[in-house]
Amino acid sequence: MIYLLYGNDLKQKRAKAEMLSKGASVVTVIARQLNKDILISYAAHVSLFGDSYVILLPGAITEAEEVFSKTILTTCAESKTIFIFIEDTLLATKVKEYQKYITEAIKCEAPSEKIVKTNPFVLTDFFVQKDKINAWATYLLLIEKGESPEALAGMLFWKIKTIITKNERSNFSKKELTHASWKLVALYHAGHEGVGDMKIGLEQYILETLA
Repeated sequence: MIYLLYGNDLKQKRAKAEMLSKGASVVTVIARQLNKDILISYAAHVSLFGDSYVILLPGAITEAEEVFSKTILTTCAESKTIFIFIEDTLLATKVKEYQKYITEAIKCEAPSEKIVKTNPFVLTDFFVQKDKINAWATYLLLIEKGESPEALAGMLFWKIKTIITKNERSNFSKKELTHASWKLVALYHAGHEGVGDMKIGLEQYILETLA
């Protein structure tokens, strides 16, 4: 069985993991140590004395996704051993990609106290502060309220260029700002040429740039 716990609320994720692990032997496998042989070994575990394993996999999807072939995911999903993916921010498209193998995906998000309005300029403020969670949440809220991703991309580009040209103080280095500006232009043109979904592309841009 596979469970996915994702979101910014560490306390919620810990509580869910403890609930799923109750009465079992818990093993944590960090992403850099992960390989298919380890997963197959735990998936094939057969208890002779009533003991069971729960395998915690923090950061496995974002840091070691190459390990998870369709065969490995199917093997883990069909196993009596419980595998728990623990992630921070995941795109909705990535959650959907794993959905067919997962028994349950549980989003653990803490309510944000900073977001009190849907003014698009709030997004640029959070972005230049490198506030990843609130920038991402604000972006999703603005999209839900009907703002176009093209308009939001334009505002972010304007803000980045203003900081560069006026040499304003920022949490970004000049090199980071230049790279962020270049990526945003490339994303904007790709969206207008019909290469990819602008809404998803800008969401991914925000998450990757503020990583």
